[in-house]
Amino acid sequence: INYKYDGYIGRYIPEAQTDTAPTNPNADKGLTHSINITNDLFTTRPLVNYKPYYFMAVSYAYNNFRPFDYNNILFTQKRAYVAGANNTKAYSGIAHKPIVDNLGTTLNSSYLQNAGAEITRYEGAGNGGNVLDFNSATENEIVTSPDHQSSTPTYAAGKGPVKITVIDPVKIAGGSYSLAFDGVADASNIRIYETSDVNTIKNIDPIDSTVAGIKVLGDHYVDAKGFTIAASQVNEITNKTPSGVTNETLNPNAINAGFLEATMTFSGDNWLTGVKDVDGNVNKDWIRAGKGASDLKGDPNSVFENVIGGTWAPFALVDYGSASSWGLKPNIPTTLKPLEGKNSIKYSYLNGVDLVITSDQSKWSRCPVFETGPTGATRLLVKNKKSVDKNGDTTSVDASFINATGMGWFPGYAVNLETGERLNVAFGENSLDPLNNGTDMLWNPTSDTDSSFHGGRHYIYIFNHIVDNDPTFTTPTFRLNIPKYDDGKYLRDTATSLINQKNFFRGCIWAGIPIVAAGHQLNASDVRIRFRISKAYTNYVASTIIDTVNNGNPLYTFGIPGSLAPTINQIDKAKSALDLISVVPNPYYAYSTYERTTRDQLDNRVRFINLPSNCKVSIFTLNGTLVRTLFRNVIADVSEGYAVEPNKEDKNLSSTLDWDLNNTAGIKVSSGVYIIHIDAGALGEKVIKWFGVMRPIDLDTF
Repeated sequence: INYKYDGYIGRYIPEAQTDTAPTNPNADKGLTHSINITNDLFTTRPLVNYKPYYFMAVSYAYNNFRPFDYNNILFTQKRAYVAGANNTKAYSGIAHKPIVDNLGTTLNSSYLQNAGAEITRYEGAGNGGNVLDFNSATENEIVTSPDHQSSTPTYAAGKGPVKITVIDPVKIAGGSYSLAFDGVADASNIRIYETSDVNTIKNIDPIDSTVAGIKVLGDHYVDAKGFTIAASQVNEITNKTPSGVTNETLNPNAINAGFLEATMTFSGDNWLTGVKDVDGNVNKDWIRAGKGASDLKGDPNSVFENVIGGTWAPFALVDYGSASSWGLKPNIPTTLKPLEGKNSIKYSYLNGVDLVITSDQSKWSRCPVFETGPTGATRLLVKNKKSVDKNGDTTSVDASFINATGMGWFPGYAVNLETGERLNVAFGENSLDPLNNGTDMLWNPTSDTDSSFHGGRHYIYIFNHIVDNDPTFTTPTFRLNIPKYDDGKYLRDTATSLINQKNFFRGCIWAGIPIVAAGHQLNASDVRIRFRISKAYTNYVASTIIDTVNNGNPLYTFGIPGSLAPTINQIDKAKSALDLISVVPNPYYAYSTYERTTRDQLDNRVRFINLPSNCKVSIFTLNGTLVRTLFRNVIADVSEGYAVEPNKEDKNLSSTLDWDLNNTAGIKVSSGVYIIHIDAGALGEKVIKWFGVMRPIDLDTF
């Protein structure tokens, strides 16, 4: 809104300069370099094929640094909006069938289609608010490799930390590219290289680069290649604090509290469910998100109370304290209050995770089994029972792997989507509940939801890889050094004392209360549980990488499949496209939408459509008299278009040719039927009929 002085009324009046001012919900979402127009904004009707539409793109700046004040005219801001002046050219576009271009064109992609690019991460971390999924090869590498990590994980097409989208289906072509961030601050930018060899990017020039900074980038159009990259820096889920013993709070500026999505899918029978959080229920109010008196602040819309239907939550939001004898957190002795989850909440540890439950025992996770039964000091310490092997046997050699006591097997695995690491998993069981399998050291919940049994309290805990050398923890044992998956050794070795317990549980990022759905059987099918969190781009190098290329800033490679590129020079299709040639309107009743009556009230005009780039159009009367000959001779590829110069003819005649209904002498033809012959040379020829009724000339309206 700008304020302009109106001398007639003697006051400043507001003038809206654009319908995407910051009050519009579509504003302030970064720079966008393409738009999709399907309706004529003047008539509000759908666009008419083969008719040119004119548009102009005007950039603008908005800075409302001082709200307008009628009572302080001399020292107020009257102009918050300033239009750009560098690009004031008009452009035109014609909707038409592309098959007639380039001697027969088939488009193999569409506007805003996912480019099908599998992105590989070499350095950096974060997702820019994009939902991540690994491709199957990367996930298998993480789960099966001795390092329990993929140093260069590859994400499934359309599920990477940067979005690659087709904008121009005519220009898009197959190729290999690298994206290199020059930093992760808001003003940082991205360089695009036409190579997938990241070791060469320091020696070659980029083919394109962003200039606006990743905070407002939105998307960036790589014009020469026909695609956009979208990589905007996002607000973190948490307001980070430097002190290790001080709470982090959820960031109110993070969209949807930083939560993206969570899903649970099955390979077959839907046998798994969970205990749903119910506010006010003494046995089921276990997630402290929302507006309740005991809820932690920062999630007023209760986003995290509804993850997988309220059966999972970030561990930082799980209930705690002595009143929660059934809860997922340990009772907190008064002497250890400063180190309980309540006073050392670290939302910044939270990451996107996949938890997979599988019948493939080679992928199971060795882990400690925590006591979730007694309400005393032993709760959530490692159980003092003999370890078991994958079949529940305590006597086999495998049963003593890592430790002879307190160890079991979780029937699956967890992976970190941001770092490409396998994570440690643990589960609990209630020794006071043998009827619900609480004494066998196996993860085998039941369907019992009565009171606080919760299927035997086989709670699941997922721990992130965290190396926390925070100097505010003066006692080294209070510092977190949870490794990536190590067969549960770190957790087993440290979960033997209350002090260590309160410490390492700060590194637990997701927790759930699983139970078997009533009427179903345990482990009836494989299960995948996905948690996705918005994470800002940040500096990161995998521990297995020795030399960096981009100083730890995000560095990715991706490929555009060649199958998306248009297929051109298809002579057979170009020949068959002759059947699409027609003249519009037909019949012609004194008027057409193609006429330029605003310039010339005597203009009559019809349009030949779907013409090849080179052809001759001959118009005859029914008795064979030649009325007019027209020629079309343009370049076959008109996808670049033309800028319309002031007071000059629009040259954008994509697949069309106009006839002003004059004969060779420049005189209007009479009403009647005409035969039109199109000669396209080697492509062939086409004959069509046209009927027109001419309107009388009206000179009185000039």
